[in-house]
Amino acid sequence: IVEREWPNGAPITAPAIRKAYRLALDVKWLARRVLSPQALAEYEKVEGQAWAEYQKATATARAEYEKATAPALASLLRAALKGDDR
Repeated sequence: IVEREWPNGAPITAPAIRKAYRLALDVKWLARRVLSPQALAEYEKVEGQAWAEYQKATATARAEYEKATAPALASLLRAALKGDDR
């Protein structure tokens, strides 16, 4: 994927990293291999803060998702356990 998207090498820029995220590339894999322990800890602090904000921002949507999907899953699981898994 990297060679296809960046045939001349991937630049180390915020836009390139965002693109790598969209492509589902494990950007942290590279970070764990090239950053010093101190730099990795600094990144993980920022990452933790961003994750907490993401969790806060998506909590309502996650609750609505669970409310919408739980009845269907419960019904299908009951049927499967009774041997009627359609």
